[in-house]
Amino acid sequence: MDSRAQQALAAVAAVWERSKESILGRVALLEQATGALLEGTLDDALRQQAEREAHKLTGSLGTFGFGEGSRLAREMEQLFRAGVFLGQAEALRLAERGMALRRELERPLVGQVPPPTPREERPLLLVVNTDAE
Repeated sequence: MDSRAQQALAAVAAVWERSKESILGRVALLEQATGALLEGTLDDALRQQAEREAHKLTGSLGTFGFGEGSRLAREMEQLFRAGVFLGQAEALRLAERGMALRRELERPLVGQVPPPTPREERPLLLVVNTDAE
C-alpha cells in the first residue's frame, strides 16, 4: 500500500474515532425502538426518530467502509417506515438486523476502506469550457 493510501486510511480512522460514539448512539436508539416494538409500547414519535436515525446510518456507515452495516441500516429504515403495519415478525427482523449491525460495527475499521484505484484505472473527466484561460 502506498503512502497516500496509508494516509487516507489513517484519516478515515481518525474521523471514525471521532464519530464512533455518535454512531453507536444511533444504533442504541434503534435497539431501544426495537425493544419497544417487541414490548408493544413503540409510539409514533420513537418510530419516526428510529427511521431518521437508520437513514443517517445508511449514509454514514458506507462512508467508513461498513457496506454491510449500511445495508442493514437501510433495511431497518424501511421496516420502521412501515409504521402501523409493524407486527411481531417485523419486530423480530428488526432485532436480528440490530444485532448484526452492532456486530458489524465492532469489527476493526482498518482495511475496510477500499484502497484508491490506480491512476490508470481511474475514470477520466473531460472538461469543456469556452474560456481559454
